[in-house]
Amino acid sequence: MSIQGKANVLMVIVTMFWGLSYTFMVMGLETLAVYNVVALRCIIAFFVAGLIFYKRMIKVNGKTLKYAAIQGFLLFIVFALSLFGLQSTSVSNAGFILSLTVVLVPIFSSFIEKNYLLEQLALRSFVP
Repeated sequence: MSIQGKANVLMVIVTMFWGLSYTFMVMGLETLAVYNVVALRCIIAFFVAGLIFYKRMIKVNGKTLKYAAIQGFLLFIVFALSLFGLQSTSVSNAGFILSLTVVLVPIFSSFIEKNYLLEQLALRSFVP
């Protein structure tokens, strides 16, 4: 299998697990509070990442920990808000809304950075 084929298969697998995560979060919300679900999700992710990247985690410095704490806090807020949203809407709606970030972040980023590659990308999407 080519590298592109492997990348496509991995992308499908990641997308499948990402979609399933919303279903599991709703199942978790039936028995746990929002913050408990977020904590459980982060603890599981920490241990899995620790097992995979153990050698790299030993060499972490203070600057990396500082930036990791900032990103972790922002990720905590995103998870908590998405779980509060899941309590008031369906899984499919929440998945669609959260998946819009994949499209909207590059668009907003191009406007913030004043890097208007959007026009070039729009033109290239119509050219075979």
